[in-house]
Amino acid sequence: MVRFQKVEKMASDSNAFGSLVEYKTFYTSDSGGPHGIHDYDKDGERYNKGYTIARFSKASVSPKENKASSQPYHSHLRRDLFLIGISGKRTMIVEGKKYEIVPGTYIYIGPDEAHKTLDVGKQAWENIEMWRALPKDDERFYEDVPAGFEPGREKGAKASKKRSR
Repeated sequence: MVRFQKVEKMASDSNAFGSLVEYKTFYTSDSGGPHGIHDYDKDGERYNKGYTIARFSKASVSPKENKASSQPYHSHLRRDLFLIGISGKRTMIVEGKKYEIVPGTYIYIGPDEAHKTLDVGKQAWENIEMWRALPKDDERFYEDVPAGFEPGREKGAKASKKRSR
């Protein structure tokens, strides 16, 4: 089967960082739809069976310079994640090292590698995000999770982990 669709004509199915990043899912390995907070529910099908997602992500520039934010530093215990640069520049910290994802580049983030996106709202970018989450793909957080970062997350959620790398 050949599927052809213009990305700009696809409807957004979720967002993050308030409304600064929109997502358009173009592949899921199951009928669960776009990625969401419920993928981590211990009694959920995705958490217990695993899943694969592929989606477009598009970050907008905030009209207010002071509105830029960043993800909390976190990892996914059982996930292989690829980010591919389409336009703009997405700045990330992975395992303490800074990377800039620009058109024509990609980054692979392996299971349990700590990462976060910086300065969302200061730069526009478009990426393709793909990952395979194995069963029981828990997240670990290494900083306070900002209020409003993602529905269902409580302010102040922390996880501690001693890095031996």
